[in-house]
Amino acid sequence: PRSSPETMEQQGFYPPVGAPVVVTTPVQPNNFGVYPTQPLAQDMLVGENQPLQQKAEAQSAAADGAKSQSTPEAVVMVKKESQGNDAAEVLSTDSAESHSWDEATGITGSIARFINNRYYTAFGIFLLAVLVMVGMVQVLPPHEKCLEDGGAGQMQVCEQSEHDWELSFRTASRRKDAVGFARIEGMDGFQDFAERELGSERKDGEEPRSSPSDFSDLRVVYWHKDEEANSQTNIFTPKKVQAMCEIEASLLAHPFYPHFCLLDAESGNCRPQTYSVAARFYPDDQLTSCPPLTDAEVKAVSDELAAGFASDPARSFFAKIDAVQGGVTNSTRSYLQLGAPLEGYSDADDRFSEQLDKYQLMFADTKCGDWKDGCDDDSLCKATKEYCTKSGVADGETVEGVETRLFTRYELEGFPASGQYEGAFSSPYMGAKPSEEFDNGEAAMAVRFWSIPLQQEEFTRVVNGDLNFAIFSVVVVGFYIWFHTGSAFIATLAMFQIVMSLPVGFFLYYNIFQIKYYASVNILAIYLALGIGADSVFVASDCWNQSRSNPQIKTILGRLAYTINRTVTSCFNTTLTTVMSFVATSATPVVPIYCFAVFAALVLCVNYLFVCLVTPTILMIHHVHFSDLGGLCCWCSKTTTGRFGAKEPKAKQELAEIRDKDPLYKMCCYSKFAAPNMEQDAEQPIESEEPQSEVSQLSVSERFFHNHFSRLFSYRVAGHKVGAYVSIVCCLAYAAGMSSQAFRLTPPTSEEEWFPPSHMFNSDLNARLFDDWKGSSDNAYMNMAFVFGVDGVDRSPHNRLFPNHDRGSVVYDPAFNLASEASQRFFVDVCTQLEAVPCDAAACEDGKLVRANLKCVVRDLIDFYNAQHNLTATDQVSAIPSASFAGTVRDFFAAGGDEALGQQRIASYSSNLGMNGEEPLAIEWAAITFRSSVSLPMTNKDSREIFDWVEDMTETLAESAPEGMKTLFQTDTQSSGEGWTWMDVEDALIQNLITGFTICFPVAFIVLVFATGNVVIAVFATASIAFIVGGVLGAAKAYYGWDLGIAESIAGVIVIGFSVDYTVHLGHMYKEGSGSREDKTRHALTYMGTTVVGGGLTTLCAGLVLFLCTLTFFTKMALLLVWTIILSIIYALFFFMPMCCLFGPEGTFGEVPSIPQLVNMALKSCKGGK
Repeated sequence: PRSSPETMEQQGFYPPVGAPVVVTTPVQPNNFGVYPTQPLAQDMLVGENQPLQQKAEAQSAAADGAKSQSTPEAVVMVKKESQGNDAAEVLSTDSAESHSWDEATGITGSIARFINNRYYTAFGIFLLAVLVMVGMVQVLPPHEKCLEDGGAGQMQVCEQSEHDWELSFRTASRRKDAVGFARIEGMDGFQDFAERELGSERKDGEEPRSSPSDFSDLRVVYWHKDEEANSQTNIFTPKKVQAMCEIEASLLAHPFYPHFCLLDAESGNCRPQTYSVAARFYPDDQLTSCPPLTDAEVKAVSDELAAGFASDPARSFFAKIDAVQGGVTNSTRSYLQLGAPLEGYSDADDRFSEQLDKYQLMFADTKCGDWKDGCDDDSLCKATKEYCTKSGVADGETVEGVETRLFTRYELEGFPASGQYEGAFSSPYMGAKPSEEFDNGEAAMAVRFWSIPLQQEEFTRVVNGDLNFAIFSVVVVGFYIWFHTGSAFIATLAMFQIVMSLPVGFFLYYNIFQIKYYASVNILAIYLALGIGADSVFVASDCWNQSRSNPQIKTILGRLAYTINRTVTSCFNTTLTTVMSFVATSATPVVPIYCFAVFAALVLCVNYLFVCLVTPTILMIHHVHFSDLGGLCCWCSKTTTGRFGAKEPKAKQELAEIRDKDPLYKMCCYSKFAAPNMEQDAEQPIESEEPQSEVSQLSVSERFFHNHFSRLFSYRVAGHKVGAYVSIVCCLAYAAGMSSQAFRLTPPTSEEEWFPPSHMFNSDLNARLFDDWKGSSDNAYMNMAFVFGVDGVDRSPHNRLFPNHDRGSVVYDPAFNLASEASQRFFVDVCTQLEAVPCDAAACEDGKLVRANLKCVVRDLIDFYNAQHNLTATDQVSAIPSASFAGTVRDFFAAGGDEALGQQRIASYSSNLGMNGEEPLAIEWAAITFRSSVSLPMTNKDSREIFDWVEDMTETLAESAPEGMKTLFQTDTQSSGEGWTWMDVEDALIQNLITGFTICFPVAFIVLVFATGNVVIAVFATASIAFIVGGVLGAAKAYYGWDLGIAESIAGVIVIGFSVDYTVHLGHMYKEGSGSREDKTRHALTYMGTTVVGGGLTTLCAGLVLFLCTLTFFTKMALLLVWTIILSIIYALFFFMPMCCLFGPEGTFGEVPSIPQLVNMALKSCKGGK
């Protein structure tokens, strides 16, 4: 008896093969949205074990049921070539396509034909091209401005400099460089003057080691290990002071110390360490031996220090802020300074990286005698040889660096503990809590030490170690690809293909796009390549597997054409949107981020090219050699199972013919493993096995998505798809909450942290070194200058991609005339105002802008003029007469022929005055310099506040300036990584995020419109992307309390690239489906759900490996990457798909020409419409 439509629906019957199913009046669907007469989906298929008679009856009943409700309103044809067996079922409405894949037409068809006929040639071309480009990258030398010492291989991280992150074309950078260049030129003028007027030997630049180095020192902080129990206990005891001395001796007793110490200008000997706590208790000649002290000796010095805690800045440096006058301090610190510039350098900025390398000799181990013959032009080698020789260290001996001495003292070890890769996987500083224990029962003393060279050494060690985890992530992703594809062969070659996209992308980046700067941040591209590359491989692999069950495809050529076409289209959509996110990121003025964005975009383009051309070749070779036991015979036995097991137990005729022509197969199999039974199998292959239901050929995960997951969104209550609505509401609620948190992101309120809390160089150490002390060293405050006569800097020769080279030249104000009396009075008036001006900004510590050392050179010249002419108080002038100005300047610096005094004045004022050095003598520029009360480091908010206030004050002063003084500007004179230049970088990071969003979202929407060919799908996808971005950035704020730092601003735009992939894949497959919204949703989930989850898990695996890294930058990126993938999968499956199920386009609604259609139209137009 025939079944009613309701019974058919419950039993999941399918219409007979080739029968038209005509739907007329709407029929009330069941709870899962299934109409009795609509084209079947997977959950309606007949079970595999159902008797054929029952299947035939079911098909007949379905046909009758269809006819009983037919009208011409809508017709859906379910086509399938009959193979004479009722067991051959059709899976989905995708079979309604009229495309004949076996004909392999068009561009993708031509590619498929080439691979089908010449798969070894195709792979050989890929291999040859890759080897040539990789060989060039590895052999050709890097650009001289990238690595001055050269070396083999272009793909090397360029030498780092202080200007790498600086925005060279911004005002703050221009001003800072203008002052620096003016000082260098002014120094040349002073040298000419000294040579002519004083008879001095000409010297280039500053006196060696005449100033404290801002980049090389040693800071140590001491406190009671049990702080709570000893909060009122004096830190100064004989045992503790002796331990402090021994710790500081690790630097002061170093054999090379005399070559790096800060020199006394008069004696030429090492200057006493002003901020050494040990130097307060020991004379200079005992600072390296550290003999025991008596209680009385320690108490006398301790009381002397305590007496000046409130009044003497030099003594208050050693006391905590809660130490009282005449009381005690429970912690103290030392700041051991080295001198700058080193011998042979004009100033601290001259060949900056070279000087840093030499300072590093103090802190890292140095083996004397371990140098090349003559050292050639290697300045570091020459310096090492000189220091070893002058220090009396014999060849072959190793001089222990400061770091090694401290490691030995506190038994700090990394993993591995020694060797070339010492500390590569775990740094000695991880978990380090050095302390001094005493045998007399005295409370233990905690010790922490830090310096820029130590941090640089640690940074290099940690980065190299973290790169090992990048290699590990390659292995992890490779194993997952093996698991997903079921083939070690595919996984191995796919990983080779993905990894090779990096050097090939670099070849394009370096040699085609001519970007010679390669930053360490570019290394992040490997994680992008792994995640997106593996996702693309999954798309190709899944298309290949699905083509096997497509009833319209009967040949391997058809399978290749189908795979390539789907891969080209699907991966083009995702690649284009991801690349555009990096194009948006490249709009940043920050050079390392710009270079990373361009490099990442090129790597992804290369990866796309590889997955379209190489992956199908890999799949073809795998099919020939590994698809069944006949193919496996030349690699292992016929009983092989597991991952290498055959997917098709017997070879078909076409495959047997391909193998018969395959030279490698014939050579390896027939000659070496010839056997009668095998030859017979090869000569008489089985034509075909019994046709199976397309359902049975789906993977377990695909059946899950089709039979179970898709039902979540079609489940109905009272005719409404409750599951879809609930899913959408939950996603919207979470997006709203997280987006509100994302809007609260602000620039960092504290200094960027590069190491985790468990690392010794953490935020706690930074706070202990710099916060809550009664006084600070001068270096803890910003140096500032108000500059006259400088009109800027000419940047015309500068290439921002070489931040440390050709930075330009100073431009002077031609109207500047300091000889003018009005100019002199204005100059002195500015000095007076600066000395008195209050500062209420949060960054000002003392309530005034000027802390100390204000140099007003014009006032000093006027005082000299008055004294020179013996003018009384009533006769003294407020400005030097114009006619006498040049002579006064000459007399002041000539010092009556006293060379020592003249040189002293030149050294003191050369940073404040620029002299031409020729006759007639002229002053080209002048500056008021001072050490401000602005403490370093500052938050972006504090920096912006104080900068805007000082800038407004400067503009007000300039408005009242006389002619020739109106180019007045203010600047800090700190290094590039501090002050206003770093404030600009932080502002740029924020602007980069805003610009990235402004570019990415419209571009992503436009790309999605033409990629999917439907406006509605593009709107849903773009909304999903927006919610994912809001969710990721919101999580950074809500869950971790992060600010908008470097990692967050980079990740913010990258998130768009990653988040678009999964929605585009599903949207593309939804559009390819036919039937109702439920059918198309089920079709998309069935054919792309597994790929989406697989691609997400692969990227997730790569991201999880980043958690093993030490640098917080990488662990932050790991968290952001993990959140991106998790939310991308969630919103693709639980927001985008329900939206399609409820409101998705049907028929031609919202359709526009897709990119492939536009390409075909263009090609037809070129061919004259043929």
